[in-house]
Amino acid sequence: MEALFQLSYSPGERSDYQAGARSGPGTYRHPRPRSVASSAVSTPYDPQAIEARWQQRWLDDGTYEVDNDDPRPPYYVLSMYPYPSGPAHMGHVRNYTMGDLLVRYRTMRGDGVLSPIGFDSFGLPAENAAIQTGTHPRINTEANIELLSASLRRIGAAYDWRRVVKSHDPDYIRWTQWIFLKFHEAGLVYRGEAPVNWCPGCVTVLANEQVLPDGTCERSGDVVEHRDMEQWFYRITAYAQELLDDLDDLEWPNKVKVMQRNWIGRSEGAEFGLPIVDVDGNARTDVEPLSVFTTRPDTSFGMTFAVISPEHPRIDELTTDDRRADVEAFRASLAGRSEIDRLSTEGALDKRGIDIGGRVVNPFTGRAIPLFAADYVLMTYGTGAIMAAPSSRPTTSTGRPTSATAPPSTASSSTDSTSTTPRPPPSTGSRNGASVSAPSTTGSATGCCPASATGAAPSRSSTATTAVSSRLPSRTCRSTCPTAGQCSFPATSSR
Repeated sequence: MEALFQLSYSPGERSDYQAGARSGPGTYRHPRPRSVASSAVSTPYDPQAIEARWQQRWLDDGTYEVDNDDPRPPYYVLSMYPYPSGPAHMGHVRNYTMGDLLVRYRTMRGDGVLSPIGFDSFGLPAENAAIQTGTHPRINTEANIELLSASLRRIGAAYDWRRVVKSHDPDYIRWTQWIFLKFHEAGLVYRGEAPVNWCPGCVTVLANEQVLPDGTCERSGDVVEHRDMEQWFYRITAYAQELLDDLDDLEWPNKVKVMQRNWIGRSEGAEFGLPIVDVDGNARTDVEPLSVFTTRPDTSFGMTFAVISPEHPRIDELTTDDRRADVEAFRASLAGRSEIDRLSTEGALDKRGIDIGGRVVNPFTGRAIPLFAADYVLMTYGTGAIMAAPSSRPTTSTGRPTSATAPPSTASSSTDSTSTTPRPPPSTGSRNGASVSAPSTTGSATGCCPASATGAAPSRSSTATTAVSSRLPSRTCRSTCPTAGQCSFPATSSR
């Protein structure tokens, strides 16, 4: 505790907090530094002289320099490289102090700690700065690097300054290009089209985190648009299972591991097609079925409706003429919303989805079911289309409760249905899945018999039973069905 106060007061001074002075029961007086005698320090601490002297000593002795053949036990500390926007601010100090403490601690333990410093200096921020100032981006960027480097040296940051990396340096870019070619040769990069956040002011793509809650760009203030663009992708899914498995061996806090698992977001399930229904209610054979992905194929027999992303490439084809204007208005309302906002479980339920008029066939029951578009279904997860089956309460595919969200505007409030896609992590990410409400094509929710119209809402476990009982040749209900005894099917004991 004494050391902490020496950061704010000279070693020869103490505050009333240290002395434990109180102005009343349970109340400390405001700290008022006062000089006291100190046997350890005879002169006040002069940071301007003392810190500069020791920093020069570390530099002359190479205290934090590590060669490739260093005989000490190796240890590597890498802090996120900053963007050189100018001198260091308190955000830099807060971030890099933690890495600095680790470097000093491991060095004092006898390790050869490799602690490089670098600058994330290539890309959009440098381009925007050049446009605003009229200065060549290299000139402006390198001037800012000098300012930031001087600030980091001044606070005594422990880095091996011989190992400076600048991402705008052609020597660095050469190796990023080399790595990209290696990925390409291994089939780990590919071209594809996907929706992006487009800022018309910056004339570039934005990350989800760069879109403010009101749908504007955090830099320019322009309203962000959603566009489909062809771009390069890394096939990181090829390593999803390996990443998940290796998390078990990391000495990380469990909550961090959970966040990483959610970010990786690997889902196991089934993909199948829902035939499109024509105006007469018959399944069409002249067009491709609508492909859906589900992590709960066992609930497919209980499917009562399907939902597609508003950005789905087939939404125009599947929207009926009488619903087209409303669907277009709904899609336009999502133009400025980020994926994080769209995955939220908050918001007015009747504003988060819409009936597009088209219908598809549940291939397991042969019944036509309605098709909706909802904001929480994203093209970046699965096929951009999901199915929904009855449930007694809103839950995610992992069985955890969540609030009922994103119902179509024509939905019935008597039935809670849950999508079979996983609940998204709070950060991140591009996942979809939330509970929704919609009317059954038979008029209400069903039990284990699809023909039931009692309005009872079966539990998740009985929803799973639907897939089994619907295959029974005797067409009998199980005694565990919540509608048992209320429908025309004879009941049997559960197995």
